[in-house]
Order: sequence, then structure tokens, then C-alpha cells
Amino acid sequence: IRCSEPSELVLRLGHAKADALLDRVRSTYSHVKDKVLLITGDQVVVHEGKIREKPESHQEAREFIEGYGRSPAETVGSVVVTDVKTGKRWARVDSAKIFYRPIPDHVIDALIEEGEVMYSAGGLRVEDPLAAPYLVRIEGTKDSVMGLCKEDVAFCI
Repeated sequence: IRCSEPSELVLRLGHAKADALLDRVRSTYSHVKDKVLLITGDQVVVHEGKIREKPESHQEAREFIEGYGRSPAETVGSVVVTDVKTGKRWARVDSAKIFYRPIPDHVIDALIEEGEVMYSAGGLRVEDPLAAPYLVRIEGTKDSVMGLCKEDVAFCI
């Protein structure tokens, strides 16, 4: 799934994940009398006008992380809540801006060596202790930056 609009992209991906899982979740929880909710979503990072998903190489991760010291990154994430029995869905999109001071090369090397940045949208991990000293501020919520806005989940439930 591709789309040039970040909000639309993460919504489409969140719905596609729900579509892919719904039948399996329905059959697994068919015996449950209470409401069963399936929560899916997706997140991208937007930096200097470009959508960034998970880095495809160490070099790309390095380029992503170096750039965050030049200008803020924005996370755009979706949450899609599906009532497994009825199929009814609720969805929201949230965003947050992250401001970093320039991150030194040796710190970027260590982040890449750890490997976790390779599994994060835009190679961005505000919770990593190596990157934390360079974080200036977040406009939005930390849980939104980390990929699942609790407020949006609560709203949809």
C-alpha cells in the first residue's frame, strides 16, 4: 500500500492489517460472549517533506538519524479499533513533532549497532537512552511518538 499523504497511508495500513487478521481473530474468539476488539494501526515518520518507514539499510538509518538534528521529525500514526463480532470500526490519526539537537556520529553508530532503529519507523526511538540526551522536546505525547496514542485508543473504545 502506497500513498503520498501520511495520514491516509497510516489509515489504509491500519485497515489492511485489520482486514488481514479479522477472520482469524473471529474464529479464535468465537466462543467469547463479551465484546472482543481488535486494535491495529501503523506509523510513519515525516521528515523534510518525505515519508520515512523502517530503514532498509544501516546507511539509510544513519541518514535518517543525522537529519533529525537539522530539522524536526513528525510521527503520524493511526489506530483502528474493530468490533470483531459486528465488524464496525473506529479510526483516528494522531501526530507529534520531535525536536533533537544534532546527534554525534559515535552515538548514531551505537544506535545502529544496537539494531532497534532498524525496526522503527524512520529509525526514530525517543525511548532509547542513547538518543535521550539529544531530545530537546516533543510537541504531542510520547506514546504517540512511540506508535500508539493512548488517547486515540480510549476515544475509539
